[in-house]
Amino acid sequence: MEEIKAENYVNKRSNMFQKRIDERDAVAIRFGNNLKMLRIVNNETFENLARLFKLDKCTMSLCEHGLVMPPLSTIERLARYYDVSVDTLMHCDSKKLGKMIKRRRMIN
Repeated sequence: MEEIKAENYVNKRSNMFQKRIDERDAVAIRFGNNLKMLRIVNNETFENLARLFKLDKCTMSLCEHGLVMPPLSTIERLARYYDVSVDTLMHCDSKKLGKMIKRRRMIN
């Protein structure tokens, strides 16, 4: 009986851990998609952006593909550079971000 309780506890912990990983992965993927969209919309080359933010091309590629998150300080600098909030950069749906960019261009 004790073994079953322990096994259930381990399974619950494992599921909670997996859920946190899935949420973190979703944020990383959304961040990567938004970063790539902002870079392309602003006619930035991949290499220039990597150089500007002192990231090597491999790291920049991993960021845009949602496999790696840069340090928070870099995320904050990217948000300032593209004039969006950190929250928008990390959590906004790409379609919503695209509409926001279009509205901004119409105003300017």
